[in-house]
Amino acid sequence: MKPNGHDSSAELPRLWPVLGEAAFHGRAGKFVRAIETHTEADPTALLIQFLGAFGNIVGRRCYCRIDGKRHHGNIFALVLGDTAIARKGTSWARVREVYRHLDYAWETTRIMGGLSSGEGLISAVRDPVTKETTNKNGEVKEETVDPGVDDKRLLLVEEEFSRVLRIMARPENILSTILRGAWDGIDLAVMTKSPAHATAPHISMIAHSTTADLIKYLDTTDAANGYANRFLFWMSKRSRLLPRGSEVDPRVIEELSSGLKCAADKAHGAMFDDDQRIELDEEAWGMWEAIYPDLTTGKAGLLGQITARGAPYVRRLALIYTMLDGRTTTERKHLDAALAVWRYAEASAAYVFGGNTGDAVADEIWRMLRAAGPGGMKQTDIHIAVGRHTTAAAMSKALGILREFHIIEGMPGASTAGGGRPATVWRVKPGV
Repeated sequence: MKPNGHDSSAELPRLWPVLGEAAFHGRAGKFVRAIETHTEADPTALLIQFLGAFGNIVGRRCYCRIDGKRHHGNIFALVLGDTAIARKGTSWARVREVYRHLDYAWETTRIMGGLSSGEGLISAVRDPVTKETTNKNGEVKEETVDPGVDDKRLLLVEEEFSRVLRIMARPENILSTILRGAWDGIDLAVMTKSPAHATAPHISMIAHSTTADLIKYLDTTDAANGYANRFLFWMSKRSRLLPRGSEVDPRVIEELSSGLKCAADKAHGAMFDDDQRIELDEEAWGMWEAIYPDLTTGKAGLLGQITARGAPYVRRLALIYTMLDGRTTTERKHLDAALAVWRYAEASAAYVFGGNTGDAVADEIWRMLRAAGPGGMKQTDIHIAVGRHTTAAAMSKALGILREFHIIEGMPGASTAGGGRPATVWRVKPGV
């Protein structure tokens, strides 16, 4: 989404998101409450990165199904700050410390950064490569030329996400395509002579960016092709000032890690012999049926494209909360927690992208109505102002988008001298 240079006073309303208390359920909440007073990092940033790390460390043995597709606990979280001092990196360091105690091998070998190509990503989770050789007796044998990577878990941590966006913008770079497949959990390969192939990868991502860099480098094409909406956008800001710093009691870290290890071992397969499908209980099914229409109803404009994966994300998040509790059935409390996380991500996306509807005509009309004041503008005058080349259909679509944001309203205007139907007058809703 490229900057359009319009007056910031004419942007759509920007409200800082609020994370519902339900999101702090169980071990995730216990971690945040134990850490938050000892760091300047935003508690919400601690939470989402904690969930992302756990969803990766447990692997893909546990899964849920939505519309016939398997979904695992791998999520892509993009932590955003309005400034470079939002303590995004600090929040990740606090999370990583706990997981280092939980699984040192995973923490030291399966957390990587520096994405540069799709081929490089596949290589990090690649299958073994073999070739046939013939000895002097004419016997054909299979020889392993690359042992591959046994552990298919991979947590990507990109603390300068704008660099990744610039790389993906290069012609013929396939990183965006491979990342989409990684989120989907499908086998990864490239259509070249390269033998690189990765079966059943389990790839998650934690990325950091300022909002300014994201808006500068994220093109609308990324939203349209389904790449951007695989991320949970997550606003973050410094929570407090600790000029002398503060350290968490090591015993607290050890206690948190011990409880997490029990849950992770169970989800990773220690308690069952085969992949475990996690289903909802009856109460959770009732809640899911109630929220499903809203989660799957498309919203207008760029914001609608960015938030188009509400249903799968709520279920993935609920799966993570379920595994954190060491359970094999998702209960309402897990779904409540997941929905609170999703609502925060949705509100974060609105905070970032609220000034751009994804429709140029709608953005222009919004600026004009802001300038027109309480009296508003007749629809015919709006049409003239945006240009006669704009079709009636485009006008109707643009006005519909603005109505969906609940920021404008239409009123009947004064009757015409000839007694014809009065023209509709559009104005900014009072209080917006």
